[in-house]
Amino acid sequence: MNSALKTRSRRTYLIAFAILCATVIAGLIIAVEPTVTNPPQSMVIVASADTYVSESDPTSEHGDDLVLRVDSVPDRFVALGSFEVPTASDPLINATLRIHARTPSIWGTAVAKVENDFPRESTTWRTRPGSTDLAGLLPPTTDPGWIDLDLTEVTVAGERLSLALFARGPTMVTFDSRESPELGPQLLLIFSP
Repeated sequence: MNSALKTRSRRTYLIAFAILCATVIAGLIIAVEPTVTNPPQSMVIVASADTYVSESDPTSEHGDDLVLRVDSVPDRFVALGSFEVPTASDPLINATLRIHARTPSIWGTAVAKVENDFPRESTTWRTRPGSTDLAGLLPPTTDPGWIDLDLTEVTVAGERLSLALFARGPTMVTFDSRESPELGPQLLLIFSP
């Protein structure tokens, strides 16, 4: 074999090897390039209304108070809260109530969906709305702080979500109301893209 033929063969092998390497590298780059998907979108909405009502003071309004009171003995207090859930083009996949306890709650607190809306500035024990099924239980806490409750099952995009909080034990529990802007009740919503 002459030297010119050897050089051409060597060049052909090198070119073929370079093309092979480039193809393999390109394939690896394509294979490891991450698939870009839209992450779920989240938003936090604050309570549009909240108050508490007292059985022993059945005509008093508490819509402007800084706290929401919940108790069962010796006096019954029930807290009420409402959220305007926005309409969205994407499906709602999670709704979580976040409420800030000012006092420990060793028994936890029951949360029920309310049948009707309530005007926060004029709701009293006598005019409070009725509640329907239990939506969930806020867990007991030994310290003040944020408590979360999954309310996905009772939350519908584009509808108002109204809730009542009931005591589960003999000790009064207080929560921050919407009058405490940084600590008022919140609803964390997550929508699927």
